[in-house]
Amino acid sequence: MDKKPNPILNKSKWLLASVALVLSSPSQAEYYFAVDATYMDAKTLFADGTTKFELAPVRFKFGQRFKEFGWEIQALAPSDDTGEFSGTPGDIDKYELRGGLGALLTVSSENRRFYGGIGFTQILADYSVLTGALAGSSTTKSTPFTTLNLGTQFEVSKNTRVTLDYTFYHGDINCSFCTGGPGTTDPDVRLSTFGIGVSVSF
Repeated sequence: MDKKPNPILNKSKWLLASVALVLSSPSQAEYYFAVDATYMDAKTLFADGTTKFELAPVRFKFGQRFKEFGWEIQALAPSDDTGEFSGTPGDIDKYELRGGLGALLTVSSENRRFYGGIGFTQILADYSVLTGALAGSSTTKSTPFTTLNLGTQFEVSKNTRVTLDYTFYHGDINCSFCTGGPGTTDPDVRLSTFGIGVSVSF
């Protein structure tokens, strides 16, 4: 007597074959590593004035994409600049970004031409006053920054892409020397960052 096919066994085989196909298909997921040169327009907004800085930290990115979704880890290299505090002419301050490490959830178009992400970046920075009434004052804090990212990429070869993106980091500097007067609240820090880099997938 011929054995009848087992429908449960057939469905199990089909499910296992489908999972194996997804895991083995290079179009379903990919790892990538990227290095960016950046221009960072940094602003610290005190209650009584603003200081602007121009930073250029190198940024490293490592992540994985599953079709339209994925994750990414970012690392920022050190960079620093000096700027004049708008509330007091001649008051020169310094912002030193000592490093940053962040994690983002990412989304991309089906062809991965456009992408974006949202997450947090822990940034270690030193803010110091070089001249003025508070000369010599400084504070060093590690603070989580909300991170938003939008970009596009152009394929150079099968595994290599040139990337262009904009990233906005928002946090504060936990000012330890702002005592009394209108500058008592921790100032906002807004880092508008433009990046160009190379991404290699594998």
